[in-house]
Amino acid sequence: MIAITAFKKFNQVQPMEILDGDTIELSYNDNFFSFEFAVLDYTNPSKNQYAYKLERYNKDWTYVTASRHFADYTKVSPGTYIFRVTGSNNNNVWNEDGVTLTIIISPPWYQTWFFRIGAALLLFFMIWIFIFLRVRHIRKKHKMEKKVLLIEKQLFDIQQKALRLQMNPHFIFNSLNSIQSYVLSNDVDLAVNYLGRFSQLMRLILSNSRESVVSLADELLAIQHYLEIEKLRFEEKFTYSVIVDPEIDDEFTGVPPMIIQPYIENAIIHGLNHKPTPGHLTISFKQKGSLLLCSIEDNGVGRAKATDIKRRSGLNSKSRGMMITKERLEILSEKSDEKFSVKVIDLKDKSGVPAGTRVELLISPQEL
Repeated sequence: MIAITAFKKFNQVQPMEILDGDTIELSYNDNFFSFEFAVLDYTNPSKNQYAYKLERYNKDWTYVTASRHFADYTKVSPGTYIFRVTGSNNNNVWNEDGVTLTIIISPPWYQTWFFRIGAALLLFFMIWIFIFLRVRHIRKKHKMEKKVLLIEKQLFDIQQKALRLQMNPHFIFNSLNSIQSYVLSNDVDLAVNYLGRFSQLMRLILSNSRESVVSLADELLAIQHYLEIEKLRFEEKFTYSVIVDPEIDDEFTGVPPMIIQPYIENAIIHGLNHKPTPGHLTISFKQKGSLLLCSIEDNGVGRAKATDIKRRSGLNSKSRGMMITKERLEILSEKSDEKFSVKVIDLKDKSGVPAGTRVELLISPQEL
């Protein structure tokens, strides 16, 4: 008959009695343990022999003599093992039954099935979140790109409308008629001057219309050509001045093309043209924080009288140029962090009589 005489962890004998068929539960930290055993035959103990095996750890039986009646194990992986030990007496008669023990070594928390399933679920959730956020980002980006493309299309359409308005048939027809009248009156020099400015204006308008941003200097040049043509066409019924703040570098300050001209045209046709005496138009540019303030001021008859004159003449339609420019400003505001805005102020003299109109146009300078 064979018996387990001691069970040790880290060479410390554990106060427990171990019988055949018992189960021993160990932590994964208990990675050094041993068993001592003995054959209960004392006739000639030095001739006794032993054989032991830890199933799933040892492939074969280990045979030892009476001088080494113990089995020790180190770094045994978590799991369930069967420890078997048997022995023989001095006559080499083996105990066929021996002693069988079940050894259960619990795994660390990070090797448990609960943790693995939880980790797998967490990983799956993180992958799902990543895919969800990625898809949402792509959709948002695609939606933004569609919005930008729509805005670009709207802006292009309005720019084309603005171009057609600046080159509207009435302006071209009246300008050409004025040139022809100078030719017929033998004022060839004035006709050539008029035609030269008209040609330069057409080239500038066509050139600027291809760009989303032009320098303020180029825009001012187009405005000056336009003003000179209108001044000749209306037979010197107004004078004008263009004032640019010295702090503004007009060569490196970018502005959207064809934004200012419709307001100048409106001031000339509806404000100064109806004034009985020559009027004056002042166009000024000032820096206002990060924005550019363009002021278009005339000393004409004012909006109320201009509206009354249009009503009596049967021309109640609103300026298409200003309407289209307003739409352009709204679209440009959507594209820019800064807001484009326009404010119309009715001017009055000390007696409260209408004395003209001032348009204040806030523009966000663009990169060239």
